[in-house]
Amino acid sequence: MDEKSLYAHILNLTASWQVKALSLDEKVGSVTVTVGIAENVLLSCPTCGKTCPVHDHRHRKWRHLDTCQFTTVVEADVPRIMCPDHGCQTLPVPWAGPGSRYTLLFESFVISWLKIQHHRCRQETAETELECGR
Repeated sequence: MDEKSLYAHILNLTASWQVKALSLDEKVGSVTVTVGIAENVLLSCPTCGKTCPVHDHRHRKWRHLDTCQFTTVVEADVPRIMCPDHGCQTLPVPWAGPGSRYTLLFESFVISWLKIQHHRCRQETAETELECGR
């Protein structure tokens, strides 16, 4: 498996999306995964599913889980389509929720970590209260 295929698998990309480029910046300590729409893909309105022309693109970046010791960022020029019924619509991306600056996997990891930390804090608080005789 090559690097692009690996990241496509990690990001759970659908057939419409593909990894276009990977770059490693050792000075900054980051990996950038550039994702784009595959060629010859018909784009649909996310509201009604009607095939629509591309209106423009919006460059977006999302923080992803680290790749070893490197901060990982996913970037893409996300297409916006012009639907005759719903107007300008941004296509959803499979790796992140609408409006988020983090990938779904990054958000899931942070939530899991926070749950563990919350449990530890509650446990430590209970132990402290027992020691203090409360």
